[in-house]
Amino acid sequence: MGTRFARPLFRPSGTFSLKGRRETLRHTACTDTAFPIRRIRRMSKPAANAAPPPPRSNNLALWILIALLLVGMAAAGAWWFLEGRHAGETQAGAKTPAAVAPARYYALEPAFVVNLADTGSVRYLQADVQVMTRDEATGAALELHSPAIRNRLLLLFGQQTAAQLAQRTAKERLQEQALAEVRGVLKSERAPNKVEAVFFTSLVTQ
Repeated sequence: MGTRFARPLFRPSGTFSLKGRRETLRHTACTDTAFPIRRIRRMSKPAANAAPPPPRSNNLALWILIALLLVGMAAAGAWWFLEGRHAGETQAGAKTPAAVAPARYYALEPAFVVNLADTGSVRYLQADVQVMTRDEATGAALELHSPAIRNRLLLLFGQQTAAQLAQRTAKERLQEQALAEVRGVLKSERAPNKVEAVFFTSLVTQ
């Protein structure tokens, strides 16, 4: 009884030749989809003439420029503030008047009593007069030349009428005229004449 060989699980599509101990095997191309063949794609080489990437911007130089601009603006603002403050202080100092000396009042005593210029009846004026100045030398001149000043004021008061002195505007005008007379006397005597005002502390007509 001859020996049996088991049947192979697959039959190769080819022939076996044992003659001369040579073996020839021919297989068909594998068509089994369980083991697919993956094709490897070749990567394309970069083009030789491709444009180089653009250079990166210099951020450091940009930040330095911004910092310099900010410092310049801050310096300009500080200069403007200090100059404006200095100018304001200068103007304030220029507008501030010098210290004003206290007023000095000199009474021309005794009181003035004169006949008025009324023609229908005899009318009288009684007035207490004081002269104001802030200059000490002018005050001394007023005391020295008091007789001449009283004479000029008596002549001035005698030219008024009772009807005129009844009005306030006439009294204020008489004050201005009296101030001009006092300054005129001091000026004619070449004395200090810094007289600022003449006041009537009492003015009575009868």
